[in-house]
Amino acid sequence: MTTTPPKRELFPRQATATFRDILALPELAHMLPLFQRGHLHQDFRPFQTLALPNLNVPWASRAFPTAFMDTVDALLTRWLALHESSRLLRLCRAIPPMHAIVFVHCVYRGHVDLCAFVHAALGFPPDQLPLKDIAVCGNQMPCLVWLDSVEFPVEVALRGVTWCAQLGGLEMLQYILAHRYCVCPPPETLDVAATNGHLDIVRWLHTHGAQCTMYALANALQGHHFNVTRFLVVNRTEGCTAAMLLEWIVGQGDVDIAHFLHEYYPVLQWTASQMDDVAARGHLALLTWLHDTSDAGCTTLAMDAAAGNGHLDVVQFLHTRRTEGCSANAIKNAAGHGHLEVVHFLLQHQTTQAGDTSEALKRAAAAGHVQVVAALIAHCHPNACTKEVLIHAAAAGHINVVDILLTSETDAVVAMLAAAKTQQRAVVHLIADRCGRNVVAEAIKKGGRGLSRSALDCIVSCDPHVAT
Repeated sequence: MTTTPPKRELFPRQATATFRDILALPELAHMLPLFQRGHLHQDFRPFQTLALPNLNVPWASRAFPTAFMDTVDALLTRWLALHESSRLLRLCRAIPPMHAIVFVHCVYRGHVDLCAFVHAALGFPPDQLPLKDIAVCGNQMPCLVWLDSVEFPVEVALRGVTWCAQLGGLEMLQYILAHRYCVCPPPETLDVAATNGHLDIVRWLHTHGAQCTMYALANALQGHHFNVTRFLVVNRTEGCTAAMLLEWIVGQGDVDIAHFLHEYYPVLQWTASQMDDVAARGHLALLTWLHDTSDAGCTTLAMDAAAGNGHLDVVQFLHTRRTEGCSANAIKNAAGHGHLEVVHFLLQHQTTQAGDTSEALKRAAAAGHVQVVAALIAHCHPNACTKEVLIHAAAAGHINVVDILLTSETDAVVAMLAAAKTQQRAVVHLIADRCGRNVVAEAIKKGGRGLSRSALDCIVSCDPHVAT
């Protein structure tokens, strides 16, 4: 007779108890989520918002994203110094876009060992990134050779040539044009090199028959790359249009470019309209240079616009050094925009008449410029402060201006009506407090049926007993 051996427990009771005790440990409960898929570790969080720019652009003139690469370099270099490379794989799995970003970073900075490590574990990113172009513009020949050795399918393209010209990599540019991209580069290549001030590349491309466009000279000038500009002026014929250059100078107030053009393009002629525009934009240094070197002159629009834009130094220069003067629009524009110092200057030098001051008061009152209104009242003819000025301020709800302008009950009534029509309740109450119940009653009487219900309610709210 055989006896059945006793069943062995899969987990002895003692072991089960021990296992249960371990699972109940608070420290373990806190650590378990760290190993779950989808959990973002604290040191991964700085990379969460990174987004790789579109590098597969269909046109050659797209600039290489150096600012983005610098940001990634600062983050990853510091992070890799604290963590082992194996943690890099976990980072790429936790944040999928980091796979491509890490590859682009390693290729651009020449980290061949990290490239090989990530490639062996994860392969290449799913997007067909232009890694060879990135290695080229980073001047990383070892990475380029490694990409060839693993048969990376995307070859060097036109964008790599353009990026080299942008970043100043002459040796790599020479290499890829001789051995990889054996075609004469398009004009954009020389344009990009000139734009970024790389004279050695400009000179080499010129020697090897590359073409360019007028943007080469224009962009080199705008970037103050005068060594490149001189080379292009002497050796090239594309030039650029006078309108393009003068428009840039006027817009930026760039005296250095004006000096250069005056030396190399003496035939360029400035116009009075351009000098007016320079004054309007407040470019005093360029305006002074034009005054000293050009016969273009300007018109009264120069001071009118400068005053309206608050350029006191320009207004003073035009008043002192030029004879064109200004029109009535100078004080009107300055007052309407609240430029108190300009208004003071124009009043002090008697550039205005009574009619001009009245219109200036209207504009300042309508815009609520209290100090400007006070300055104009102090200097203007008594007839300049008309009823219309008060109406403009009341209708716009500028209570402080109304407080200054109130002088009589007759004016107070029309001001109250104007304020009520635009629902400026605070102004209506101010006038009632200043001028009393009689003004409220007169406003209701004078408004009559022409007042809307809301306007009438606005006036009645000052003193309900008047309405009865």
